[in-house]
Amino acid sequence: MPRKTLESRRRSKRLKDQVLEKEPEVEEEVSQPKEYLLLTPRNPIRGSARGLRSSRAGGIEEEEEEKEEEEVHPLRLKLNGVDAEVYVSSAPPSLCASGRTTDLDAILSIIDDAQKFVFISVMNLLPLCQYCNPPRFWPAIDDRLREAACQRDVSVRLLISCWEHSDRSMFVYLKSLSVLSEEPLKCPIQVRIFKVPATEKQKKIPFSRVNHNKYMVTDRIAYIGTSNWSEDYFINTAGVGLIINQTGAATNSPGTAQSQLKAVFERDWNSDHALELGSADVKGCLHHREGV
Repeated sequence: MPRKTLESRRRSKRLKDQVLEKEPEVEEEVSQPKEYLLLTPRNPIRGSARGLRSSRAGGIEEEEEEKEEEEVHPLRLKLNGVDAEVYVSSAPPSLCASGRTTDLDAILSIIDDAQKFVFISVMNLLPLCQYCNPPRFWPAIDDRLREAACQRDVSVRLLISCWEHSDRSMFVYLKSLSVLSEEPLKCPIQVRIFKVPATEKQKKIPFSRVNHNKYMVTDRIAYIGTSNWSEDYFINTAGVGLIINQTGAATNSPGTAQSQLKAVFERDWNSDHALELGSADVKGCLHHREGV
């Protein structure tokens, strides 16, 4: 083979090798993975989850990182001219969108967050899965109330409704809470039963003349919901809660939702319709109808 032809081929091979050596660097630079952060809000008073997703050629990989110090992501707005942080909770968990706080988690978080008092007005408060077959014990809220009063010395007041459809077992459970206020424990728990008066004509109207409240107010938070407080309503029934935090406002400011809801509770608590748990008038609540 002529010498010039051989040298030409050798030069071509060297150039080709140089190009091939550089190509991986270009390939690697082009295919370098792109990363982006997805921030998913989680309430209640505190709570968030952060997801880190890496988009790569050939598929998408996901990693979730939980923060030790969880952040707050409520809606910030003004209510009655007062700064507020607001979010919505919902039930059951299976219908909660990603990042949505469940109704039960919101309630438990608010009780845990209280420093001075927890005032609750609901129609039913039962540590049971009332309509499960068979019924089962469910101490989630009950335990939190006992802990708040007996361990943190938070004043707990329960204003529970009374009518002919009330579950008789509820009053036994309420007594087990109320008795904690006696010596030597002296836990600051009080229970009263709210009974709406009715004339003979009014009694003929079915499913009426009952205090149908479902709210809670603490020294820090106002909560207004749609569910009775037994397990069934948090796992099998659709419901929502509205949580309002205006702790940045002046103490006892009349413009806050918390102050207004507290005033409503104290009005009912001190009314003639709020009965002591052992009152003879409460006996009318003990005629529970099976299957109702």
